[in-house]
Amino acid sequence: MNMIPTAASGAPRAAPLAPPLARALDFLVADESAAATWVVGGGLRDRLSGRPVSDLDLVTAADALGTATRLAARMRGSLVVLDRARDIARVVWSGAAGPVTLDLARLARPDLTGDLAARDFTVNALALPLAADVAELLQRGGAPLAARLTDPTGGLADLADGRLRMVAEANLDDDPLRLIRGVRLAAELGLSVDGATRRAITARASSLSLPAPERLRQELLRALASPRAGMALDLADAVGLLDVLFGELAAGRGVQQSLPHDRDVRRHSLDAAIGAAWLLGRIEGERTAPVPARLNLPPVFVAAVDAAAPDLAPFFAQAPTMDELPRRAWLLLGALLHDIGKVRTAQADPLSGRLRFPGHAEAGAQMTRVIARRLRACAPGVAYLEGMVRCHMLPLWLSSGPPLDGRIVHRYFRAAGELGVDAALFSLADNAAKAPLETPGAERMAATFSSLMRAWFHERERLVESRPAVDGRSLQAALGLAPGPQLGSLLSGLREAVAAGEVAADDAESALAWARRRLPPAGA
Repeated sequence: MNMIPTAASGAPRAAPLAPPLARALDFLVADESAAATWVVGGGLRDRLSGRPVSDLDLVTAADALGTATRLAARMRGSLVVLDRARDIARVVWSGAAGPVTLDLARLARPDLTGDLAARDFTVNALALPLAADVAELLQRGGAPLAARLTDPTGGLADLADGRLRMVAEANLDDDPLRLIRGVRLAAELGLSVDGATRRAITARASSLSLPAPERLRQELLRALASPRAGMALDLADAVGLLDVLFGELAAGRGVQQSLPHDRDVRRHSLDAAIGAAWLLGRIEGERTAPVPARLNLPPVFVAAVDAAAPDLAPFFAQAPTMDELPRRAWLLLGALLHDIGKVRTAQADPLSGRLRFPGHAEAGAQMTRVIARRLRACAPGVAYLEGMVRCHMLPLWLSSGPPLDGRIVHRYFRAAGELGVDAALFSLADNAAKAPLETPGAERMAATFSSLMRAWFHERERLVESRPAVDGRSLQAALGLAPGPQLGSLLSGLREAVAAGEVAADDAESALAWARRRLPPAGA
């Protein structure tokens, strides 16, 4: 599998470098003190693979911090000193699709060959000397770039063959974060991990607890942001990294569940997350990937997701990032953790013997908050994960209850807010990671999902944000009420009545009449 586009292959011209990077390289070429400098690592690998580049790494035998300081001043970037002792600095610019960064570091070894030999994977142990045409070469990518690279470890051949291979086992020991980075790179680039590398990662899985939590979080979520997030989860599980990252998830191993479940809590959680990744891929336009064999995904679920995709695709694509990572990554992490509260809440029913998990969503939400803080997640990320786990059962309860009406839909989104969209989508994956659903149950779940999507994206003003023609002050003045629980209850009830079509949104008189009917009789 040749991943290096060439003119002969007919591959389309790769996307260019982010504009600040091209200008920064031109500046560095002209900076005499930046002699003996090379572009290295991921930026080269991504250009060879035809991927866009918004961050570059350079190494130099000169003064890295001094060069980065001049670059930031000349190019109006922000200077970040990453490691003063080791002479590593970053310049950051704002880009249309997010931050654009250039990292400059002094050689970690006496020469370039030694520096490359100390890197993690062969596809990252590539170097391009700084020269007058360096920006143009990176813009072009493909074979012209490959011909100019220094490649002492065979990274070009590995990239062309679709293989991820470590440079040396000792390099994994130097920074255990490289274990999860291998998973992330394999998923992002669609590479298979060679046998020796897989065994080396598995043997060192326990050392993944050593890196800083912030670094672990970013590598994991970057893997989940990949279109191949399901592959990343499978690989992280196969090499033993998931249990090290999340002991709370590992505790579900062997905790069996009653029907409709057909697998233990841990396996169900992993399969549900992989199912969510497949559905997100479907929404993002991947319509050829087969349904993972581990899932019992009814065709009616797929049809419902396909019908909602025109609304869901921009919803996820345009959602604000959290810790500079997209919403899809956080959804998949929430999916992985959604049932961790079951181990704490498991109870055997004394009559039926069925194992039940009362309150597991709330218990899991509290545990997830601890995990998110342990990973030093930003406040919005903590709130998102906690909310996802807390809300994940709501769509199932709706589908097993009475037919949906405006009042029920309004209450659902009042409880879940915008997370109601994510929870509804995840509910399909959650139920696909169980024994096969009978057709009526699958149809009810799909209909519930479709109704919730229609309410959020097409009837939000009436069903979700329903506003009666009177507000709290109007009710106080007309009914002689004081602020308090009674007033709040009347307002909530009025919003539900508007959503249910019992009160017209623009009719103040009918709203007041509705409220009067719910007041206790005088003197009561």
